[in-house]
Amino acid sequence: MTVEENVLVAAAYLRTSSDGRRNSLSAEAAAALETTGIGAYGAARASDVPLIVKKKLMIASALVAGPKLLMLDEPAGGLDDDDQADLVALLGRLRDTGVTLLIIEHVLSLLRAVAPRMLIMSAGRILAEGPPSSVLSDPAVIEAYLGQGHGT
Repeated sequence: MTVEENVLVAAAYLRTSSDGRRNSLSAEAAAALETTGIGAYGAARASDVPLIVKKKLMIASALVAGPKLLMLDEPAGGLDDDDQADLVALLGRLRDTGVTLLIIEHVLSLLRAVAPRMLIMSAGRILAEGPPSSVLSDPAVIEAYLGQGHGT
């Protein structure tokens, strides 16, 4: 399937339209592709595009539902620094449109750049929550994720 066909399938599944369904779905898919910056890849086979495009394709497929909350699990996994910066820019734009982002991620630079608020858990327990600067300097977070003695 092409990149565009993947988003069309998501649009058909996630959205209900009245008359003119096909035109509406095509417009929604095109808008999601443009929002994520992958419109130029619409005719490409999804299996053949770079990893960053695949990541954005998953986001575009979710965007056709018009979400208020977008949940992402390790969206920066496998991306190099340039692609991570590209992803950060996209997530920032989505956040600025009012979409709430719930991100599970180990790439702290992405979280620092995108999240105005963080919640860190370990073993099902909340360790810290608040602005990234205070959460990431919290001793319980440092001990749980970086080990004792880090930074000393």
